[in-house]
Amino acid sequence: MADSFKSDYFNMPVHMVPTELVEKEFWRLVSTIEEDVTVEYGADIASKEFGSGFPIREGRFKVAPEDEDYLNCGWNLNNMPVMDPSVLTHVTADICGMKLPWLYVGMCFSSFCWHIEDHWSYSINYLHWGEPKTWYGAPGYAAEQLEEVMKKLAPELFESQPDLLHQLVTIMNPNTLMSHGVPIYRTNQCAGEFVITFPRAYHSGFNQGFNFAEAVNFCTVDWVPLGRQCVDHYRLLHRYCVFSHDEMICKIAAKADTLDVVLASAVQKDMAIMIKEERVLREEARKKGVLNAARAEYDLLPDDERQCAKCRTTCFLSAVTCPCSPGALVCLHHMQDLCSCPVQNYTLKYRYTLDDLYPMMNAIKLRAESYDDWASHVTEILEAKMDKKRSLDEFRSLIEESEMKKFPDNDLLRHLRLVTQDAEKCASVAQQLLNGKRQTRYRSGGGKSQNQLTVEELQAFVRQLYTLPCSISQAPLLKDLLNRVQDFQQHSKRVLSEDAPKPAEIQELLDVSFDFDLELPELPVLRERLEQARWLEGVQEATADPVGLSLDTMRRLIDQGVGLSPHPSVEKAMARLQELLTVSEHWEDQARGLLKAS
Repeated sequence: MADSFKSDYFNMPVHMVPTELVEKEFWRLVSTIEEDVTVEYGADIASKEFGSGFPIREGRFKVAPEDEDYLNCGWNLNNMPVMDPSVLTHVTADICGMKLPWLYVGMCFSSFCWHIEDHWSYSINYLHWGEPKTWYGAPGYAAEQLEEVMKKLAPELFESQPDLLHQLVTIMNPNTLMSHGVPIYRTNQCAGEFVITFPRAYHSGFNQGFNFAEAVNFCTVDWVPLGRQCVDHYRLLHRYCVFSHDEMICKIAAKADTLDVVLASAVQKDMAIMIKEERVLREEARKKGVLNAARAEYDLLPDDERQCAKCRTTCFLSAVTCPCSPGALVCLHHMQDLCSCPVQNYTLKYRYTLDDLYPMMNAIKLRAESYDDWASHVTEILEAKMDKKRSLDEFRSLIEESEMKKFPDNDLLRHLRLVTQDAEKCASVAQQLLNGKRQTRYRSGGGKSQNQLTVEELQAFVRQLYTLPCSISQAPLLKDLLNRVQDFQQHSKRVLSEDAPKPAEIQELLDVSFDFDLELPELPVLRERLEQARWLEGVQEATADPVGLSLDTMRRLIDQGVGLSPHPSVEKAMARLQELLTVSEHWEDQARGLLKAS
């Protein structure tokens, strides 16, 4: 049916319809009010009920022997949400679409409207087979900008439905968004490819034809503070939560002894914010007259029985109830919206006292502290500027500490290793340059060849040394070498600009150059000018004593001059010698003639 629809619509076989043509027609249909096209989309199909496109142990279908390797693979979307790096591992409920994959069977023009994932989580979508899926996305930092543009262009819709963008019913041409400054990116996802969306990254798209995809959410450590921001945002929109963020944080804190230190660090920071806010809210409730209190195990209640009657957030740490409304409760942010009874009738229901929460936070703080100190030290030295840069040895010691304390192999540690390796390579090259050893550079042709560095390359290398996050002892020595090379070049330029430089001065420059194992363009010129200068000096000495100047000497000097590189001073001296030789030979012939006549 799906293939027939597409081939009939475009009047050509489905595999011959260009993706650009489908895209153009899709947006034409969206913008055309008079024309309707109806398509079907099997979206949000629960894999728990209908099976997954990935192999599952004890699933609905028998796993083929060649697919058994995928049972425990991290890229199996049934595993990704509950792998150790995913915070969702600590959410006990099986949430369809978040922890359990959803399936999507699409056809041409079936679409998904602009939206972000629940709780601003990451999402990953895998296209098992079929025709491509066209995606449009905006970065997370542009989420509010995109929302403002949509509210500006369709204000009447958002006035009646503030959480409109969470209902997956809003479609807008990406060109329109881009014309209002929203950064939009697009891609075509083909069969066998994954697409990952980042926290609060709005995305939409449509299917090019008949296909089958599977998607799920996951939350890495960096998401934790965003998750709390999202719950605050939901409260303003009166949107329900899929799970309780505070409950998840407390469950993680209860496992402090075995927790990954990076996660412990993130949770400790989030828990500090949570406790501070809870302390303020409870104090405000007490000041308003709520004196009754009772413990309530909200984690044992279904989510729909502990939703705030006003903002629909899922209560966990605390809530306020009144005997006049059994079963009704509000969060501490909306205590005034519970009922009209006197506040003295209210009861503060709490899952933990503040005295319960502080030890939980301290336990996770102890776990995180060692890593936190290390991470903050690493971040500090990686960002240090100029004279505050630390030594390469300190970088090495931090790597050794991470290995000894078994810190996680995360981005920060990998970055530290990478910059340390780069610095070590630079230090080795710098030392070889200082030792006068030739360096190996990679030519554009891909092969290696032993070559001296040019002065420009040395300058670039010295700049590179000073842009390294750490300081290396060879850097000032190499900078001094560069300064001496530049002094040599300036001195050479001045000497070479003279018509008749002194041989001793040129020789002195050549002697200085022996300290530089560099490709210096001045050297061959200096050697030529040295030969010229010595020859000119010889000519000057010979012509200074005309009495002792023989014809043989003049001929020898002329022969030597012929072998020199052209230069005005050489040519001038050659002309003078030639003239002198011609005159001398003429007088010699005259003298011989007179001698013969006598």
